[in-house]
Amino acid sequence: MSWTLTQLETFCAVADAGSMHAASVERGYTPGAVSQQMAALARTVGAELFIRDGRGVVLSDAGRGFLPYARRLLQEDAAARRALAELHSGRATVRVGIFETAGSVACRPALRRAAAAQPPVDLVFEEVDVEHGVDAVRSGVVDIALSVHYELVPVQLPPGVVAVELHAEPFVEARSAEPGGASTWIAPPTSESFGLAVKAALGRAGEDQDVAHVVTDTALMVALVEAGVGRALVNPLMLRVHPRELDVRPAPQSGSRSIVALTTEAQGRRASVQTALGALEDVFAEIH
Repeated sequence: MSWTLTQLETFCAVADAGSMHAASVERGYTPGAVSQQMAALARTVGAELFIRDGRGVVLSDAGRGFLPYARRLLQEDAAARRALAELHSGRATVRVGIFETAGSVACRPALRRAAAAQPPVDLVFEEVDVEHGVDAVRSGVVDIALSVHYELVPVQLPPGVVAVELHAEPFVEARSAEPGGASTWIAPPTSESFGLAVKAALGRAGEDQDVAHVVTDTALMVALVEAGVGRALVNPLMLRVHPRELDVRPAPQSGSRSIVALTTEAQGRRASVQTALGALEDVFAEIH
């Protein structure tokens, strides 16, 4: 006996939800059906995949080891189905996860470049938080996810996920152009990679790492800087998307950030995804 794709999909759903009941709601099955699928999969694998934890479940050692391979099998299946669909239709669609800064400058020109390729490729955009880009491509929500990597915050990608660097830029210090602006720092929360990068940069520069104002939204951060509420470490692309009257200074101790395109190894073998990546690389290569 071998496992089925349905069992693998349900297994991943239970692992993500931490509950048979929650997975049953998501998958549209009864809790009993989910339990039966997981029991059958456990027999096939030859080990229990979950351990009871109150009303929920957690992955066993076998489950933890099996999960990345289950995800990869599902990704390969999805990639194969899309490849066949592209062969039949003659025109492929690639789903691209975007975030505000990158999407604002890249979507329109990338759309045109991909549509002008031979064969043409249609790009469909969906907003994806940069913190969730890996999950988005692993789960198949998107084929490519634009994300951000920071020099001072090392990233280790999971097996099967690759990153293509599109654009690298330094941090700069932004202050109000008006005299008398506050010198306290405005920064994202350290629950985000951006916030961790800012904290590391302040530490490297010998600055006080206590942040007076915690702001997630980039547009709001830049607006507060202009209003004299404080100063912030930002990037040139952020200032291009959110132009303000600011005093911008170099921040040589702050490292850099890179906009990257995340995809899976399986998706990366699709000709249409390669075309989409090429279009994105060309667009960002023209940004100075």
